[in-house]
Amino acid sequence: MNILSIETSSVVASVAISNDEGILGEITINHPRTHSQKLMPIIKYIFNNLSLTIGDIDLIVVSNGPGSFTGVRIGLTTAKALAHPNRTPIVTISTLDSLGMNLSAYNGKVISVVDGRRKKVFVKAFKFYKGKVVSTDEAQMGMIDDFLDEWNSKDEEMILVGSGVTENKEYILSNKNEKIALASLKDNFPYAKTLAAMGREIDPEDYQSYNTIEANYIRKSQAEMTLEN
Repeated sequence: MNILSIETSSVVASVAISNDEGILGEITINHPRTHSQKLMPIIKYIFNNLSLTIGDIDLIVVSNGPGSFTGVRIGLTTAKALAHPNRTPIVTISTLDSLGMNLSAYNGKVISVVDGRRKKVFVKAFKFYKGKVVSTDEAQMGMIDDFLDEWNSKDEEMILVGSGVTENKEYILSNKNEKIALASLKDNFPYAKTLAAMGREIDPEDYQSYNTIEANYIRKSQAEMTLEN
């Protein structure tokens, strides 16, 4: 099965094509250029270099947030456009889930932390054992200082990972206890190759179509809140 995976929920644009043998090609760009400028050129480049077309793709896996509203929207719109002609099935993966899987080799508690600006973050906790998820919590949104108070009070070893860590690193380092560790820089980015591995584990009965996938913002966009007000 050939899988195209697309990750655009942060400033990072990451695209991969994989088959049953592993990753055939992957490009990840961490650059402030907009996703509308860099995403399709990346996709075209990978297809051309692998001598593949969208007709060779059996499944598209795309991140659906939380994260950048614009980035998530562009990623989903691109996935829909690519899936439409051949009715290619789609799987959506939470950014919080894929970030957690970056540390699946760790035996213990991992907390994905995605930046929501102005010290707001989205978080989700996982416990891993031998590469498998043994428990998860519901995704939440709140202030980083409130979450850090909660994590400190648990007196439990854990690793924090994600853009919410890098954006609030100075504050976290100044206020965390010694049992809270921070992921390495490379693990704080969501990657298309991780989406591909997760999508491959999804039951085909749970595949979606181009007209049913939705964003997972957890909170409303600024435009939606302004419209309501």
